[in-house]
Amino acid sequence: MRLPAAIMTAAFLCAAAAPGLAAAAKRGAVRLMQTERALADALKQRNVGGLVAGLDACAQEDTLDALQVILKYYAATEDLPDADVGLDARFRLFTAAARGVARLADQEALIAVGRLAVAEKHWAARYLLAAAARANPKIDTVKLGLEILKSEKDPRVVVEAVRTLGVSRKKEAIVPLIDYWEGLEKKMGRAAPTVRSKGKGAGGYRTPEWDRVPVALQDALARLCGRVLTMPALYRSYYSAHGAKIDPTKPVETPAEGRSVIFGLDITGKNIAFVLDISGSMTTTDPLPLDGGPRPRSVRTKDGVIIDENRERIFRAKEELVRVIRDLPDDKSFNIIAYSSDVKPWQGNLVPADAARKRQAIDFVEGLKADGITVTDLALEYAFEDPIVDTIYLITDGAPTHQGSVGPGLPSDAPRLIKEILARVKVLNFRRGVRIFTLGFPGAEEEFLRTLSQEHNGKYRPIR
Repeated sequence: MRLPAAIMTAAFLCAAAAPGLAAAAKRGAVRLMQTERALADALKQRNVGGLVAGLDACAQEDTLDALQVILKYYAATEDLPDADVGLDARFRLFTAAARGVARLADQEALIAVGRLAVAEKHWAARYLLAAAARANPKIDTVKLGLEILKSEKDPRVVVEAVRTLGVSRKKEAIVPLIDYWEGLEKKMGRAAPTVRSKGKGAGGYRTPEWDRVPVALQDALARLCGRVLTMPALYRSYYSAHGAKIDPTKPVETPAEGRSVIFGLDITGKNIAFVLDISGSMTTTDPLPLDGGPRPRSVRTKDGVIIDENRERIFRAKEELVRVIRDLPDDKSFNIIAYSSDVKPWQGNLVPADAARKRQAIDFVEGLKADGITVTDLALEYAFEDPIVDTIYLITDGAPTHQGSVGPGLPSDAPRLIKEILARVKVLNFRRGVRIFTLGFPGAEEEFLRTLSQEHNGKYRPIR
């Protein structure tokens, strides 16, 4: 039987190309072998630059073998002591390894990602796949995330899988996330843990690391359902009633009824740091909003403009924060970090929101005075020093500066500080998942605040 000419031509071309493909594969295998030897040497020498270069070289090969080398050596770096590899170096290594996962195009490697995310023995390898997969559009992140949740025991990996599901914008992730949260509640129990307790308790689920999982679940479901609710049972009821109309592509805009808010932004999280700008510009009195609002309590006229004296920024910020503190339930912990020319924390670390501490916090807030410049970088650095914080609310009206303003426009050092803050917070927040919500009075550097919140699973809201 004579084959059609087109098929014969294709067969001839494939046969002709086969030696070339085999030679290319052989060259790739040799390069990978050389790269692995270089990675082994860099690991022995604690050479972070060499490890980053090796991980990048593996990514260029784009094969299953290269992916396995990336996972092997990234996991090995996590076993190095902090004295040899600090937080900045660990972030660099993660970024290099994650680029390899995000660039994957090889079909065999892509198929293996789901299996490896469950089967890899080292938690860091599973963490890498759970976190980096969402940057690769060729990976089915819903399938991946759900497979991880079925068996994963490390809360760091669970948090990344939940976040990956939350940003998937896929409706089929909603019910499994509710199911997982309900199961986790049973394991954790209803009793609130002692803040900073190192005891396992409740089968090992009462730790600061596991406390971050419900926060991630709430955030993921809020993104998918378009509504902020406090418990999985409420999400189940909401989904039962409105599931047909839910569109995960729509962002959360309106707080749910009965929720605690600060300037209209939902108060979520379990271990919360309120970071409050009390620089001199916070003594500014803003004009009444053009779209109406509550009737002013005390007004005067200045240059023909009606001004509410109670719209002084520091007054409004303090009044709002006092109300929020009063409403905090006792299963949360919190701290207040005021800042201007220096950082003025209320406490050295987060404390439980019991009645006595809330009274003390209110006294602290009511005694604050606005003066000085805006060391936002130092305030955020202080907030991250607490290992249990999971949510930060930053309230400000200006740009970061260590010099202050001279005339109109940004302070001269603000652009540099903004760039440094955005880079530094990525390092500080590495593997912690602290969410940062930002609120800005008129005059705040909105692009900076918006970027900071977007990069850390939060949201920016202007204060009018």
